Formats: sequence, structure tokens, C-alpha cells
Amino acid sequence: PARQDLLLQSQKTAQAIPKNIVDVVVVGVGGSSLGPKALHQVYENPKAQRRLHFCDNVDPVEFHRVLEKLESLENTFWIFTSKSGTTIETLLIADYVQQLLQEKHLSLEGRASVV
Repeated sequence: PARQDLLLQSQKTAQAIPKNIVDVVVVGVGGSSLGPKALHQVYENPKAQRRLHFCDNVDPVEFHRVLEKLESLENTFWIFTSKSGTTIETLLIADYVQQLLQEKHLSLEGRASVV
């Protein structure tokens, strides 16, 4: 029963992503991103309406490469994932993304989920 509830909650979260979202960025390190990344590589659909990107370290060059692939910050949804909820790398990236959005007069509200 608990797994079914989790599945329903996950589906509800996915359906709540705004329709204008083109890019989804999963931010997490280690096991928090390896599983989703592996599943994406196996089941990737080139015809999908949304593009999925991964940011799994704090290397600024790599993060900039991810940013360059995005259509715009306005049309990007962020998923911050951390098993402990205290992973410093994930928290640092979340803070930086929030700063980037604020510079464009945008906020994380409605553009992000924490797992």
C-alpha cells in the first residue's frame, strides 16, 4: 500500500509541472542521480515533449554546459534530489539556481521539486 501511495504522489507531482516547461534538470550527486540517469539512458524517448538534463557535481564548467542546453530559465523545471536532505553540493546548486532565477525576476516556486 505504501508503494502505491508513493506512485500516486509521484504521478501527481509530475502532472503538476507547468505546461510551458521544456527542460527538466535533475540535481543530485551519487546515488541520488545515478539511478534516474540510468533509467533515462535506458528509456530515453527522443520524441519526448520535455528534455531531461542532469547536474551531478559542482563543477562550474559542467553546470554552465547544462545551462547552455536549456531553452530558458523561465521554461525549466528543477528537481533537487538528496537522500539525506543535507547534501551540500545539491544545496549549493539550489542556492545558485535561486540566485539565477532572482536575477531574471523569477522564483523557484512552481519551477522546482525536492525529492
